[in-house]
Amino acid sequence: MATARFNYTSYDARRMQDVVNPRSHADVMVLSHEDETSEAPHPYWYARVVRILYVFVRFRTPGSSALSTQPERFNILWVRWFGLDSIGSSGWAARRLHMLGFLPSDDSSGPAFGFIDPTQVIRGVHLIPAFCYGTTQEFLGPERSVAHQHPELGNQDYIAYYLGM
Repeated sequence: MATARFNYTSYDARRMQDVVNPRSHADVMVLSHEDETSEAPHPYWYARVVRILYVFVRFRTPGSSALSTQPERFNILWVRWFGLDSIGSSGWAARRLHMLGFLPSDDSSGPAFGFIDPTQVIRGVHLIPAFCYGTTQEFLGPERSVAHQHPELGNQDYIAYYLGM
């Protein structure tokens, strides 16, 4: 199984490293691209890494019709996006952990899956399943998908997760 390593600086200015593996520790955070005009922009987006992939790409230079002679390797992460629960107050001031949930595959607010450049990942995150809300099939439908991380749940997903801060 492929792994990815992400370096970051901890709160006490020490250099640390997160190892992301799609089977066991697969959750990451990236900077959000929400504009400042939205009501309460959250600084980060959260995703679960489904697969770590690479592709070979040949470029066409600007102003030229010729392709580059050597293909270049690019690493990419295939991710499943989480949406932030913005109904209740959360964060340090509210003394409540943020809650996240998977975006449904038919959601109009954005895609449930996407590709990201590993250099955009800030670090791995720790998500705690909110067991009290149970599980559901409504996010991906009744079929078994490679995007399901927990084989013991079959084709189910936890409805919500708490974000460990």
